[in-house]
Amino acid sequence: MKTKIPKFFTVFIIISVFSNSVHPMIPCSATLNEKKKSSLGTNGVDLYFIFPIKHPEEIVLGEEAEIEFTIGNRGDERAIAFVLALHIHLSNKLIETLTKPLSIGSHQVVRVKMQWKPGGKGYYTLTAVLDFYQKYLETNENNNLADFHINVSEPVEEENEATPSEPVEEETMLEINFIADISTVKNLVLTHGTINENHDEEAIELLNRNFNLIHRRDIDTELRENLNIIVLGGPLVNLLAWKYNWVIDAYFHIDEKRFTLKLNKQLFKLDRRLFSRMDYALIAYKEYKGANIWFIEGFTRHGTLAATLYLTYYPNKLKNKKVIVLQWIDVDGDKTVSAKDWIAEVYSHN
Repeated sequence: MKTKIPKFFTVFIIISVFSNSVHPMIPCSATLNEKKKSSLGTNGVDLYFIFPIKHPEEIVLGEEAEIEFTIGNRGDERAIAFVLALHIHLSNKLIETLTKPLSIGSHQVVRVKMQWKPGGKGYYTLTAVLDFYQKYLETNENNNLADFHINVSEPVEEENEATPSEPVEEETMLEINFIADISTVKNLVLTHGTINENHDEEAIELLNRNFNLIHRRDIDTELRENLNIIVLGGPLVNLLAWKYNWVIDAYFHIDEKRFTLKLNKQLFKLDRRLFSRMDYALIAYKEYKGANIWFIEGFTRHGTLAATLYLTYYPNKLKNKKVIVLQWIDVDGDKTVSAKDWIAEVYSHN
């Protein structure tokens, strides 16, 4: 017996329509679909920073820093009423956020100035963000960020001139011979991140809290007499390390498999697979061309930070030493340098 097949089918389609929503914390005049439609067939809006950002490297507490941004829009559409935000951090904590509403035409470049007056001294990290409230859906969001630093120091008190009847004591010039003598030096110039300014931030902050520093990222690589300087970071991030490591007979080499340090005919090697779990670092002092130079360099930023901790908290172990090599091992397994980790001397000489 044959089964009859119906000639017609009735098909029911159930359509569920969900409305688009915008996060209530982000004021936005268009839904996500509307933003996407606005860029169809065009390049839409593409905001970007043009570097360098103009800003002072250092100011005195009480002064106001003026920061000048150069901002462009590569897109075919005009960007209207978007927000430029400037986040101010100190010791990895957000202190305040400044905002400025802006508009920019298509294929246009503008200069924008913002002023910031710090409330305390310290080494501040400033992060600028274009289109902070994400009003526009851009083809490239990676060029909407800019990071830089400003050091804020205490004002120097003016000394009263001595009257003729008062004896004036001559300043005693301290003799500097070893690493530990760094604690006796005033007006230390800290040079760091001449290639990557965001490198070694924790080490910079630690040195800033414990020494009388002047920050210079763009220092001339020619040394001069009576200059007291810290070279922080190895030759991959600091041009002065790359140029002057030879004066302490230190040579860094990196290949696909390992890091290598050759120092006074001694070899220190580290497998690159041990990154963030183990590192070596050197601390050294050298007088060269009348300048006093302290080198603090690790294979990676972990070694540099470990050496900075050792210099800061164990100066007595550095007495009568001109060169020391340290080993750092991440004992607690958090892939960061902490007080629980192993930091020990493995080589030194006078």
